[in-house]
Amino acid sequence: MEINCYNFFFHPLQEQHTVAVKIVSIVTNIVLTILSGGIYVVVFGLVHLKERVSIGPVPDAPQVPSSASQFIGIEGLKRQQREHLNRLQTLAQRGEWQHLQTHTTHPDSGFDWWMFPIDRPSAGYGNYYQVSLQDVVRLKQDPEFMRNYREGVVLVAKSWGWDLENRQDLTSNIQRWTDYQVRLGKMLHSLQLFDQFDLRGSLIYFIDHANIRLTLDNWIQRLL
Repeated sequence: MEINCYNFFFHPLQEQHTVAVKIVSIVTNIVLTILSGGIYVVVFGLVHLKERVSIGPVPDAPQVPSSASQFIGIEGLKRQQREHLNRLQTLAQRGEWQHLQTHTTHPDSGFDWWMFPIDRPSAGYGNYYQVSLQDVVRLKQDPEFMRNYREGVVLVAKSWGWDLENRQDLTSNIQRWTDYQVRLGKMLHSLQLFDQFDLRGSLIYFIDHANIRLTLDNWIQRLL
């Protein structure tokens, strides 16, 4: 699995990292801090400060309670999905596909929880975006939600160089598979949960077309 060096050194708990990579990254940061006499931790802090200044506040950032024990609710999920889809469409129009391909430092690049909801809690948000089977039934009956849901899946696949609707390869130097497996796995899980078998089938076709099936983590292969 490809590892983003920047995230490895400055974002050791990045969600795209496996548990093993997170552990190695944390240990590496500690060792570098010791070997540099504390200078590295200063650099680490400056990098994060620069990110906050350059990115600025996240527009309409989700306000998640510290306990994250309560579901945001159907209407809250729909609203957040709708608003974030608009931001993803803007990124795509600008050709900034990298923020759809993977979870970058851009404020709009982390969106899996509400764009492709699943029936399991997450490490970062707990149960806040976890949908029940009853929630899924209600959401499937909402034409606007399902239209936005499918558009989000299609956009992410396009960032990876694949036209889900026409099963066509769109690979270019900016639209390509970047090995961000967490997003792919969540999409596969969510598509199955919402019975979107056409898009799910095309996504699996992409996996085989790109010859990446055997490179995927075991938990993702079990979804295929």
